[in-house]
Amino acid sequence: MLSPTEMMLMVGQAAMVIDSLEQQEAEMKYFRYGMAKRIKCPYCEHKGQSVLEESTPIHAWLLCFAVYILMGIYSFVVMPCIIGLLRD
Repeated sequence: MLSPTEMMLMVGQAAMVIDSLEQQEAEMKYFRYGMAKRIKCPYCEHKGQSVLEESTPIHAWLLCFAVYILMGIYSFVVMPCIIGLLRD
């Protein structure tokens, strides 16, 4: 039978393991949903996860809106090019 101090020590260690597993699960969800990209270091060839997000800045959306106003329905041909060029 375990003494109360041994039991408390075991419970504390189990709590640390559970917290660690929950943190790893949260990181896996973060990477799984595309919020990070897999990158390769050009210097050391290390492959890892990047935490940078790709997003289109506000000035690209404003430029697309201006092109839409100027060109009308034909602007839908040009908009993917504008957004692709101005993406971070």
